[in-house]
This record gives sequence, structure tokens and C-alpha cells, in this order.
Amino acid sequence: TKIQEDALKIRYEGEPDIYFNPVFKVFGMPGNFGGSYSQFFDATWIDVTNEHIKKVAAHEEGHRYIRILKGKLGLRNNLIKNIFSGRSDGERIVDEGIANYFEAVYRIKAENDVEKYGLLEEGGFYYYKKIDGCPVCYYTSGSNLVKPILDLGVDNGIEALAKNPMKKEDLEDLIGYQQRILRIVKKQ
Repeated sequence: TKIQEDALKIRYEGEPDIYFNPVFKVFGMPGNFGGSYSQFFDATWIDVTNEHIKKVAAHEEGHRYIRILKGKLGLRNNLIKNIFSGRSDGERIVDEGIANYFEAVYRIKAENDVEKYGLLEEGGFYYYKKIDGCPVCYYTSGSNLVKPILDLGVDNGIEALAKNPMKKEDLEDLIGYQQRILRIVKKQ
């Protein structure tokens, strides 16, 4: 968290609630997800059998920071909608992209890792869905979408993304959506 705060020029509120479980399952979902942040509980669960615990924690803290900043901006997180109907593809792309950005900053600063981002593909989200499959498609398309936006300033970038959520038609033109958000951030 301190590494992210310094590198991203952000401040978390309070200490995170992180729980380490030997077998990670949320709401009966099978498999090893590595970790999960819950807006409802404002807590993170991490599978202790995952060899990348610190990277997973850094990623999940990205999700937590989105919630913190949206709260400061007076933007409501629709917890009931998210729990019962899930997030839209657009919300998932942006959320996972931001969380990946937080994880990448941790890896670069703490482990001298090199993050490889690409340019967005012309085919939009459905290109990523076809090539990468789900849920990987949310991480790859989201990372490429948000990186240039957050590079201009994390708080301003998240604010612009939160106040201008992706519409269904934006899924087919991620580049257009990205350019629109970049223009907003540059005007701030």
C-alpha cells in the first residue's frame, strides 16, 4: 500500500481488511481466483496458497481505491445491483484495468518488473473476448484502455472514468472511449 501511495501519489483511508484463506472460495465459486475485493464487506480475501500474494494484494487494493475515490466524489456504488446482477462488461473492463495498473506499479517499484502494455485493438472488447476468452479479456482490454488515462494522474483518471461510464456501444469502440476520456482528463 505504501509503495502504491508513493508511486501513484494517492492516499488510502484507513487500513485495509485483508483475510488470508487456505482455500479461496467466494459464494461457492470453484477455483483459485487468487483474491477478491468485496465492496459490500470492504474487505479483501487472498488465497494463501497463491505464490503471488503481494501482487494479488496490490491488485485488490486497486479495487478498494476505486471505492474510496468514488465515495469522496459522492458517486454511489450500487452494491445491491453488483451483488445480484453483476457488473456490466464496461464496468468490469474499467475496474480490472485500474486494478491491473495498481498491481503493475507495485511490481515495477517493488520487484523491478517490467509491465508490457499494448495499444487497444481496433476490434473493441469483442476482439479481446474472442482472442483471450473470459475473464482474461477484462484484464487485457482494461489494462490497455486505462493505462494512458491513469498515466496522466490516477485520481483525475479514475474520476473521469467514474463520471463517464462506458456505454454498451463503447464496447465496440474502446479506442474512441479512451480518446474521449483522455480529452476530459487533459482539460482537468
